[in-house]
Amino acid sequence: MDIQSVSCVYFSPTGTTRTIIENIAVGMQAEHIEMMDCTNRSKRKGESFVFNNDIVILATPVYYGRVPEEVVPL
Repeated sequence: MDIQSVSCVYFSPTGTTRTIIENIAVGMQAEHIEMMDCTNRSKRKGESFVFNNDIVILATPVYYGRVPEEVVPL
């Protein structure tokens, strides 16, 4: 499979989730990798994502079986 583009959307307060998702994308040997950081709440407002013919990877850490409350919209 020839992968042209991978978009990674992630929430990573400590940077570990970003490292993992980035390595997954690199391992897919895509021609173009786009990283979209949703960690900072102020960066999330007003930003919309459009994915055309991309593989999209969504990632967030899980603590004790739960996604952090900061990820869930208020």
